[in-house]
Amino acid sequence: MKEPIEGLEVTAETELTEDHSKVYTKIHLTYHVKGAVNVKKLERAINLSETRYCSASAILGKTAEITNEFVLVSK
Repeated sequence: MKEPIEGLEVTAETELTEDHSKVYTKIHLTYHVKGAVNVKKLERAINLSETRYCSASAILGKTAEITNEFVLVSK
């Protein structure tokens, strides 16, 4: 979306089933974004990346609840 992102870090917190084969049941992604970005465009970009463009999300979403949030990091 051509936003002036100066840095991006994504962290994940996950939960797995107890029994084998262990599969993910919950995945929470936190996007740490540095730069003067438009919040609405950032939200849309994250949504599109997780629902349309990321095949890993499509596969993992069959067994796991995937949630996200973003944090704007000051300079």
